Amino acid sequence: MHDDKRVHLPTPELYVIYSGPGKKPDVISLSEDFFGGSHDIELKVHVISKVDETLPGQYIGFCKVFDEQRKLHEDGMTVAKETYRICIEKGYLTEFMKAHEKEVIDMMYELFDEETMRKQLDTARSKRDIEKGRAEGKAEGRAEGIEKMIAAMRASGLTEEQIKAVKKAML
Repeated sequence: MHDDKRVHLPTPELYVIYSGPGKKPDVISLSEDFFGGSHDIELKVHVISKVDETLPGQYIGFCKVFDEQRKLHEDGMTVAKETYRICIEKGYLTEFMKAHEKEVIDMMYELFDEETMRKQLDTARSKRDIEKGRAEGKAEGRAEGIEKMIAAMRASGLTEEQIKAVKKAML
């Protein structure tokens, strides 16, 4: 027999930090909430969403302030500086933020700027897709119209040569 040298650790617990809007459950069942009960493994995750003096609570407060400022301001630097100012004022991550002011502001600015660019890109893609769809629809409608007109010209007794001349004049 060998000597068991395993380190005994406390039972692991999993947590999710949630800073979004709306009512949150205290515990999420991954098998039920994400897989509709179809998985054999059950894992329950505790949801932390309360703003308080704990490190996770301060982080949640920071996230909420950042989200509020993004809604209020269109300029990324204003969002970053106001978030920093308010968090210092409210005592959220104060020690860390004061020690890393430039990095924190730069990070928030980059996050805001990236999100803004992503939204603008999505908007441009949507507009492009709409315009492409309209152009395709117009082309299809025009082709259908021409075909109907050709059928009507044939029905009225025009020759193929006359129909070709009319079609050429239209295009």
